[in-house]
Amino acid sequence: MTPDILVATIIKDYMTLPQERIWLYNQRVDAPKDNGLYVIVSLRGQNIVGASSKIDSEDKETSGVVVSASVDVDVVSKSRAAVERVNEVVIALGSTAAQNLMEQEGARVFRAGNILDLSAIEAAASLHRYRVSVSVHYTQAVKRAVEPFEHFPQEVESE
Repeated sequence: MTPDILVATIIKDYMTLPQERIWLYNQRVDAPKDNGLYVIVSLRGQNIVGASSKIDSEDKETSGVVVSASVDVDVVSKSRAAVERVNEVVIALGSTAAQNLMEQEGARVFRAGNILDLSAIEAAASLHRYRVSVSVHYTQAVKRAVEPFEHFPQEVESE
């Protein structure tokens, strides 16, 4: 599960939002026409924190990376719903259900700053927009069969 989908799943389930009210950024969705609450989750970037590789006793190599991903969660509404429910995003990410899902996915979510009021960007549209930025740390591993160095032939050509 990618970091943006992980965050979106946690928020959707905790806030009991229908699937059509939570979007991944840049999915070509039309702007909402109603006063309901919408949540937009965007993956801003990822940094590789570390990488490792090891071979077990059965000649299988496990290679993996530890990644820190930046994710923004925008809570948007034409009504005051965004103002009233933006804190639920932070609550959702700290919930027991969220902790269980993170454990299952090998990830951890950390809040990366204050809640930003981006309503002014919308100007005369009077759209309430708030952003919660988080950092998602996760691991990704791949396991495959390899032939270790000591199994290569030891032949040396000489003149």
